[in-house]
Amino acid sequence: MKVSDQQKFLQSLTAITNDLDNYQHLGVLYCYNLPGIPAELISAGDCYGWGDFPYDYNACFKGSSCLSHILCDLRYLVSRGYIRITSRVLKFGLAVLRVYILPDGFVGQGILNIYRENYGRLNRQLSWHAKAYQKIMKQMMAILDYDPMAWKIHNDAQFVKYIGSEKRVIPLINCLADYSPFNADSMIGNSWSDQVNTFESLGYHMNRLINGKPFAKVLSALLLDESKEKLGQNTLQERVSRIYSVIKSPHLDLKLNEISTDQQEILSAILNGRVPGFKSNLYNYQRRSVAKMYEKEMYSRRVPMPTIVQIKNGMMYIDLSSFKVMVNPPTYCTPRGGILAENMGLGKTCICLALICLSKLQISQTPRDCRIGNPNTPHVKSLMGKCVEFISNNSIQWRQYYNDLPKTCIEKLEVSLGYFEKVDIHVTRHNTRHTRSQAHTNIEDNAFETISSRRVYLSSTTLVVIPDNLFPQWVSEVKKHVMENYLKLIEIPNEKISLPDKVADIVNSDVVLISLHAFARQSQNPDSILRSIYWKRVIVDEGHSMNAKHSRAVEMAATLMAERRWTITGTPTSGLTSLLVEEDDNEYTVTKNFNAKQDLVRLGIVVSNFLQIEPWKSNSRLWNNTVVKPFEKRVFHSEYELTELLKNLIVRHTIEDVQRDITLPKMHHRAVLLKPSFFDKLSINLFIAVLSANAVTSERTGVDFMFNPSNKSDLRRLINNLRKATFYWTGFSIQDIENLLNICRYSLRENQKRYSEADQLLLKKCMYVAKVALSNNRWRTNSSVHEMSYFVDNLPPCIRRDFTISQYPDLKDLFFSPIGVYGFPQLISIQRFYYKHRMISTEHELETEMRDYTRKFWQHYGRTNDKLNGIRKGTSVMNKELDFRSIDFEAIKEIDKIPNWVNRFNSVSEEEKFYPLENMPHGVKREVETVSPAFQKKVPRIVEKDCPKMISSTPNCEDDTNLDYMTSSKVGSLMRKATIRGTASAKLSYLTSRLLENQIQGAKSIVFYELENSAYYLTEFLDLLGMNYLMYSPHISLTERAKSLAGFDEWDPKKQQGIALIMDLKLASHGLTILAATHVFFINPVWNRTIEAQAVKRAHRIGQTHEVYVETLILKNTIEEEMYYRRSAKGLVENSRQQVKETEKELIDNTGIQKYIMRFEFLRFHFGEKASEIAPLMSKTSIPLRLNTYGIEEKCHGSTEEDNDITMRFAKSDVTPDLERKWALPLFTENSMMKLNESDFSKNRKRGKAASALKTEAVPQKKTTAWERVNEKTLGLMKKLKKGRKVHFTG
Repeated sequence: MKVSDQQKFLQSLTAITNDLDNYQHLGVLYCYNLPGIPAELISAGDCYGWGDFPYDYNACFKGSSCLSHILCDLRYLVSRGYIRITSRVLKFGLAVLRVYILPDGFVGQGILNIYRENYGRLNRQLSWHAKAYQKIMKQMMAILDYDPMAWKIHNDAQFVKYIGSEKRVIPLINCLADYSPFNADSMIGNSWSDQVNTFESLGYHMNRLINGKPFAKVLSALLLDESKEKLGQNTLQERVSRIYSVIKSPHLDLKLNEISTDQQEILSAILNGRVPGFKSNLYNYQRRSVAKMYEKEMYSRRVPMPTIVQIKNGMMYIDLSSFKVMVNPPTYCTPRGGILAENMGLGKTCICLALICLSKLQISQTPRDCRIGNPNTPHVKSLMGKCVEFISNNSIQWRQYYNDLPKTCIEKLEVSLGYFEKVDIHVTRHNTRHTRSQAHTNIEDNAFETISSRRVYLSSTTLVVIPDNLFPQWVSEVKKHVMENYLKLIEIPNEKISLPDKVADIVNSDVVLISLHAFARQSQNPDSILRSIYWKRVIVDEGHSMNAKHSRAVEMAATLMAERRWTITGTPTSGLTSLLVEEDDNEYTVTKNFNAKQDLVRLGIVVSNFLQIEPWKSNSRLWNNTVVKPFEKRVFHSEYELTELLKNLIVRHTIEDVQRDITLPKMHHRAVLLKPSFFDKLSINLFIAVLSANAVTSERTGVDFMFNPSNKSDLRRLINNLRKATFYWTGFSIQDIENLLNICRYSLRENQKRYSEADQLLLKKCMYVAKVALSNNRWRTNSSVHEMSYFVDNLPPCIRRDFTISQYPDLKDLFFSPIGVYGFPQLISIQRFYYKHRMISTEHELETEMRDYTRKFWQHYGRTNDKLNGIRKGTSVMNKELDFRSIDFEAIKEIDKIPNWVNRFNSVSEEEKFYPLENMPHGVKREVETVSPAFQKKVPRIVEKDCPKMISSTPNCEDDTNLDYMTSSKVGSLMRKATIRGTASAKLSYLTSRLLENQIQGAKSIVFYELENSAYYLTEFLDLLGMNYLMYSPHISLTERAKSLAGFDEWDPKKQQGIALIMDLKLASHGLTILAATHVFFINPVWNRTIEAQAVKRAHRIGQTHEVYVETLILKNTIEEEMYYRRSAKGLVENSRQQVKETEKELIDNTGIQKYIMRFEFLRFHFGEKASEIAPLMSKTSIPLRLNTYGIEEKCHGSTEEDNDITMRFAKSDVTPDLERKWALPLFTENSMMKLNESDFSKNRKRGKAASALKTEAVPQKKTTAWERVNEKTLGLMKKLKKGRKVHFTG
């Protein structure tokens, strides 16, 4: 550069840097020992002089002093043209320094850039200067005073007044230091203050800058928080959760200049609840959500990048990531869409439908980077043709004038589709491998660009992608909320339904509903018609499906062209899951554990792939580099950046705002503590025996010890089976328990000296439990045939002989015969036989008819199980798989091989040896359940004189003293006295009792199960009783699940009584709405509170008009009670609203549960007297009235139980003074016979044969029941159970 040019350049540079009008006020510094400099004598205006420091970095002052490193850093910023300083020295030696900053983007920016690149670089790279700038700016920001009043200090009096007004603390800078040679690297290494050492402190000082606040020590400011937690100790998850929690409810400012008058009227109408075509009334928060979504769709704003923040007291912005100050910050466009993240149960589907109705007539407009279609036609177009083309290609909303236009115009407009040309550029690279000889040659990768053009049609259509199981629900919601024929729908519920062939059919519709699988399938078709349309809007329900890195649905959504995009979900990411649960007078919020880093990555996928927001769309790594990594490294601006970004994406209301708008009916949740049945105790004790024997014999060390970390998978499986045993368990074989008994005997005999007295006692208890099992004929039988035990009395001798799997001699029936024990296949066959032969007269006729029927039954029973008979052969005890229908006939032979010691074994007296110091109460009344005091207060106490007379233990026995099947001429009539006394499972008996009561009362119930065996046994019993239920499980098709939901919703209790929906808990969090249910049962306690809350929200949500009653069934003194109270107490915070954090993902990971199991607490069987093996059909009730199948018994007419050959008996119950309902359940009821008849009718119709019916009135609900379910469950639901039913021993 010539000298003259250089002079001109310097003159221009000086003119820029000396003109304070180019600068913005930044803040004030306070210092002492300010060296005298000539520049301060030159006025900079406003009584301040220039604060220029010597350019000689080694200049000396006062003999042996030099500029302090702080002054050196300030001098560096001044010399590089970033800041200017003016100074005012006060009388008592202090100086006030005003710091001005030169923002990027001013006039003459290019001159300053040239200077910085070519002058004063100190022999350093530009990257070094960038780091030095950030370091010094960060230090300076922490000690500047940003209060506007500080800027106005001109003299000593004003300074004193400013300092004393609020007892301010100011940092004083010593401008001089002991002399040392200047080192440029010290500008990066030195620290000004301890005020910038932490993440929170720097963030605090940046907030002072943004809001114009005075200096304050960060520790005194931040530690005002009541928690007094250490700074910087919040986990990544806690920080992400905090950011999610500060997202505010939608706010609309209708006075904004950018909102036109017409749009203001529309938004005002929405807020007042007026939406065209929408017939339902929206809650206030729903109106605000619709209005905010509409506003976001109408106005895509350019906003500063998330790291950019505007400084309050000046017209400038600062980039928090680089500390650069600018006038015109980089921006991005907010999407015309976003994430509707209202909490679960707040009507997100309803909100979306209102938005669709509101914008029905709007048409997508041609993107700016595409050209409007203009077909070349050989002839001159008519005026009408040109008008139609103009209207179509310019997205004019002509349909609002539909009733005013001539028919010919309407026909022309409907067939004329607006479109544009989309140019696609495909780059294909062919990489060539270079040999060493070619390494230095100029050979580059060959890249080929292929340019193609395609036609994309404008539309007013919304594409809604719906999870398959929610598809019927969306269709139902449209019918419920939208006026008839207002929206024209195209429904694609599954892959079998094809999309329309013509674009016009789609474009002329309002909504296309398509299932997720059908949508994902379109990704395999490059010519899919979905890609030929510029959709007005794309909505993805349960939008967390869009946060997967690689999936067909994500790829398909990314390739679609859409003007507006919404993901609809209560959980766009895991961290946003926060469910408010209101139980009676208790209110708490369930928060979920989640992987914060993974959460942010998934959010980035939604931003870049689905919402397609630039610059993240074009740069796949940008999100990770600018959002995820800074957040993970605790860069101070990362929280602000994420917060600002989410504010522009998410529409959701806080729980407090929702509660101000709505009040849900009360939800009552109680834990029902059931006393385990005899067989419940036996199964659980066998598991405890296995674990305790393993602990003792392995001496609790090494890989043989079950709790060794290497055995976690086996332990997990065993604990899972232990939980199954709380309902019912038949997975231990006779050989298994004999081996356990022998191991304990051997260990006590050979290794007794190695064990402590406590461990010896454990082994003796294990032997006792093993003997209780091996000496019990019912257990020996069920361990081989794997059936639920049903205790039934009053059946004829020939049926007892041919169908019982065991007998219970401790109780006698009306005919003085032992109570029979049966499995489901036996009882359903007996019911079928009775239905066909109910008019039979004598026992001889019964014996004759039964002979052939019995032979066919057992032949079929054997063949069914032969197919699965090989499962157990050749398998080791450590890894055994047992199926419900898998019968080892070799094992059956072991049933009658009773050990010799059984005759000498007395379980009651043997048990007393282990509890010698405890009182042995006799005649202890059976406890069915224990309820909370709060619940007891709500249930009215019944005085004994007001209570109906109790039913006897043997119903209808007043005229039965001379009953005898051998002499009776009405055997068919006598068989109707057969009664189901109870089951082997306390939970099954209780739950069936409750469901039967609800059915009679016309209530709809949901039963959630985690473990498939409980659902299997429950549905068996419901089939036996002919009760109404529907299944919703992973083992049935999506179509059948949809039918079950629709059938449950449409079921009319007035005509058909109540019904139950048996649902797998894994499917309970998938956006389902089941408002018809008013009773919810959890068969076992749910370890994960989030999953439980989501399940309850299926019924207790917006739209529910009745109180909801929730019961969790828990066996007392078992692992269930322990886990229930541990997960309930975990994470509770005592304040106005409790916060319940999610527990560990796996039960076995909880140390408290591990300690509980390792206490090896056995359940007592007898308490001084022999316990009954029958779990009677009884439950607590809040209805102090006798009930039968037809309702309240006193109001029941036309249904008697006279001794005739036609009328069936019915189930009935009575209530004790302490509100316990006890049921008498006949084996043959009208309901059970009707269900059998329906099953036979269905079979015969398929074979083309006629069928007869017990009653002319048939339940219109088509449902497979009874015998058909035996094989279906075997091949479907129970086939999966084989893998989970493994028994573990270590010897």
